[in-house]
Amino acid sequence: METRNEELETASIELYRYMCNVLVGSEKIVRYRRLFFKLFDETWNTQHGFELISSGSKSEGLDLHGSDFDVMTLHKCFKVYENIESSGFAVNIETNNAQPGFALLKVPESFGKFCPLLFTKTDNGYLLSSRKMKDLLMVKPRLYNGAFSIHGPSVCHNEVDLDRVYSLQCNTWPFVAKNWLLRNRSSEWPPQELIDNITEQGVLLVPVGSKSSSNDVNELEWRMSFSLSEKVLIHSFNHVQIICYALLKIYLKEIVNSKNILSKLLCSYYMKTLLFWILEETDGSKWTSENLIHCFLVCVKRLLYLISCNYFPNYFIPAHNMIDGKLSNEARNELIRMLNGVLSDKGWENIFYANSLDGFRARLSFNQLNGYNVFDKAIFPLYMTLEVKYFDFEHKCKHVIHRIVSSLPKSVKNICALQFLCFNYSSLSNIKFCNGDHKCRRAKQSHNKCTYITYRLILAKLIINTYSDAASGWLLLAAFFYNHREHFKMFPLLDLVTAQLSIDRLYLSLHLKTNFIHTLSRKRLSAKCSFLKRLRQEVIKDVPYNIDTKNTFLAHENLGNSIVHVFLPCNPVVILHYFSFLVHYELGDNFQADRQLRMLQNTVQNTVSGNPHLYVNANCYLMRALIVSNDLAEFRLTCLRVARMMKQSDEYKTFLEDVSSGNNKIALLARMTQNFDG
Repeated sequence: METRNEELETASIELYRYMCNVLVGSEKIVRYRRLFFKLFDETWNTQHGFELISSGSKSEGLDLHGSDFDVMTLHKCFKVYENIESSGFAVNIETNNAQPGFALLKVPESFGKFCPLLFTKTDNGYLLSSRKMKDLLMVKPRLYNGAFSIHGPSVCHNEVDLDRVYSLQCNTWPFVAKNWLLRNRSSEWPPQELIDNITEQGVLLVPVGSKSSSNDVNELEWRMSFSLSEKVLIHSFNHVQIICYALLKIYLKEIVNSKNILSKLLCSYYMKTLLFWILEETDGSKWTSENLIHCFLVCVKRLLYLISCNYFPNYFIPAHNMIDGKLSNEARNELIRMLNGVLSDKGWENIFYANSLDGFRARLSFNQLNGYNVFDKAIFPLYMTLEVKYFDFEHKCKHVIHRIVSSLPKSVKNICALQFLCFNYSSLSNIKFCNGDHKCRRAKQSHNKCTYITYRLILAKLIINTYSDAASGWLLLAAFFYNHREHFKMFPLLDLVTAQLSIDRLYLSLHLKTNFIHTLSRKRLSAKCSFLKRLRQEVIKDVPYNIDTKNTFLAHENLGNSIVHVFLPCNPVVILHYFSFLVHYELGDNFQADRQLRMLQNTVQNTVSGNPHLYVNANCYLMRALIVSNDLAEFRLTCLRVARMMKQSDEYKTFLEDVSSGNNKIALLARMTQNFDG
């Protein structure tokens, strides 16, 4: 790489510092993020049958706005080989009759006949169908929660940014990718040690086929996925390379995709592939902070060349053109024009018009998480990843406790403490009062004693749950007391939450990007304080996440939606005012009940309108309060407002379409609400 002028170097250093302080984080923060997901994987992978592998930008160490969290579930029930004749049940990879980058999975005839739900008979024998496999894998998620759909090889959760990719593994390196092991690399990257490590992991196969000219997907093919290899390669990047990778992703998402004609034609995987090719060919010593923008421009120049040639080779299998048939002439010409503009004189300043770089354009050197120590900056925003109810962690509890009490680094113990809190929370929804059931394991005891023991067990878990953040644990405990008509026990808890919410916090939500709430400035807790104390004092989060209110410890009609019987996730301020209204209403204090109802209305209208899911959930609590207070006129107006929002929101329309076929309860709620739009 040739040396750039002084202006470019100065801008590069400033941009590098901004990215480290505001968007990406320091090298240490990136390492802590990777440790978080490494422990996430290890906690899961303590049983046979499958292996869970975190992937996506977050597991790579990036936590940008919109960064995804993908989970690859590796099924070990199928043993996959290439060109190996094996007696017994085995799956054999065949690539001769498949498109580059894809494979057919052939099985013995005896097994193919045994299960027509998975295997398809062809002239080439019995093949494991990628389409049939995805259809089968969708059965359990639809039974568990209807908010799932299939996109490519992924089973996607439509309420949160979570894609789950089911895969098989071939433990040998595929023949079609042999050249990757042998090709000449002028930069000597990746080093031979890294190559040896990668080849030992083999390749994954995910259930999606190639597309024909008619845009039909080949339902028999499986795509070769090098996710494990790519993760190893990215973890070998130096910090400037990580920053450059983040810049490429920001440029693609916030500038290129902002053009309607180019929207979603290219994906971030192409940026990752592009960077791999560049690193193979450039001297690693050139990747320094003063060369950041120049390195970015080198990547843009290569992207321009590939788009002009209409050929974007896969990094491991160059014969696989990843953009084959994806770009129209009009779209390609527009992209070429845009990339040429970046490469023109001063054109590199275009990247600064990305929304993520607003602060840099204004030359503001602030930090959204100012005052928090490095570990907390990295881990707190990832906390909600563990809250996704799709994961059942309860049976991993002993494994995590063992790590907490072992002689491990404090960072490992702290992350495991987060896991334990999530296990404890998850287990709450599985505890039920026996109600005289003779099948209960305490059947020999009296019904009253059994109920008392269960009460104490739930109460203990709820008290542990108060360590999860500054508000949601206390509010869930208040809900428990409300369900048991112990109303006076709610008041000190609600007062405590009111005080907690009056101070600035780090706000975590499954539906919103991490926000730093500015109200009253205060000094952050010292890093010398325990991690759990910092968590309990510095963080607030949505309350809670889809707890069943029909058969569990919150079995009260006022604590969940009467249609779907769940306690919907929502901002803690909304729940605080809702509970305050309920308890004053139950005690006959109509003045305070009316006051809290007005505060609830103001909160719902002013604080959660930015996200359709949280907006609808908050209005569900408001509608329940209006029903309790018998204010039917305001109830109808609220329903009309929610129905209009749902019809105007493209995101919510898609959500309703996705869930309507798989979850009758949610579909019923949607139709009920929309029927008010007269």
